[in-house]
Amino acid sequence: MKYLLGIVVAIIIFIIASVVAKFYGLYISSILSSMENISQFKYFAIGLTRVIPFILGLWLIQLSWKKIVSEKD
Repeated sequence: MKYLLGIVVAIIIFIIASVVAKFYGLYISSILSSMENISQFKYFAIGLTRVIPFILGLWLIQLSWKKIVSEKD
């Protein structure tokens, strides 16, 4: 039962991270389109920040999995 709860929580966190990443990506795209003279490195660095919600989501999944599934006597 703990594993099922852990899977459900992981799916919910993944869905929330995906929605946040989508809106954040749209926001970053609007910023990049309004910038006229941007270097290739800055373009890559700003675009790389789109992975932050997924990294945070994976970290939260790992943390919640440890808390839910851990054996306590």
